[in-house]
Amino acid sequence: MNKPGDNKENVWKEYIRRDAIQQSDEELESLLLQDDVSLEAYITALTSLEHELPNLLDQKRFTDKVMKSLPIDELGPKVSSLPKWPRKWSRHPLFHYVIAASVTVILMSCGLFDFLTFGAEQVIHQTDRPSISQQLLDKTSGWIDKLKP
Repeated sequence: MNKPGDNKENVWKEYIRRDAIQQSDEELESLLLQDDVSLEAYITALTSLEHELPNLLDQKRFTDKVMKSLPIDELGPKVSSLPKWPRKWSRHPLFHYVIAASVTVILMSCGLFDFLTFGAEQVIHQTDRPSISQQLLDKTSGWIDKLKP
């Protein structure tokens, strides 16, 4: 039995036109799913017969009719049936904010943040020299004073 994809565009044209064909519909449809060459031959045949095929008069009505004929189970859950609140409360962002705030309050009450800033104060007040920004400001103002007549 010849494969329709083996350059047998006439077989696919007969299938599209629903003429008497030698192979069953199931064989041809499974061939379309499995063989890329057959799929390309089918698409070529469909393109060449496009002018012979009837046009849909009311495409929206046709689409609505097809959608209504589909079983609801295959469409998946409806959007309205989804819970508005996540199932696990531990994944909610508010839960994480409450935990973070609680840990911060506990660390502040223990004085941990005071220990962190203790060393920084000694390093900052250790020098008697003016800061770099103060030195730059003094040099700039001195330079401007020299420019004045």
